[in-house]
Amino acid sequence: MNNSNRYLVGALALVLANATWAQSPSSCKIDPIGKASRGETIGVKMHIVNDGTPCPLSVRVGGGHAESISIVEQPTHGRVQVDEGAVRYVADPGYSGQDAFLVAWFGHGTGVNVTANFRTRVEVDVRAKP
Repeated sequence: MNNSNRYLVGALALVLANATWAQSPSSCKIDPIGKASRGETIGVKMHIVNDGTPCPLSVRVGGGHAESISIVEQPTHGRVQVDEGAVRYVADPGYSGQDAFLVAWFGHGTGVNVTANFRTRVEVDVRAKP
């Protein structure tokens, strides 16, 4: 196998998933996310202060962005919506405690032929507004 084929196989096997957030970092923090293999479900930890501000999560797929995002399981104590290539979680007013939701991501990378299809189980630590 030549080096370019090794790179392509490696790129297909692993997808870099980087968490990003656009809202106030003081009310929303996402622990670093590693790499996900195709078809895998990876865990993500989100920490928020329940002030009504949405906490966005997006992933990068081989240098590109996810093309399709679906909410597989909604949270019990909040809501998640897909908006501009990200999912945005908002806790129910007054809630503090643990919550979780499941997201499916699909996308193609840029520069190499990378196809990603994986899920993230997002565990949310919701703290009361001080």
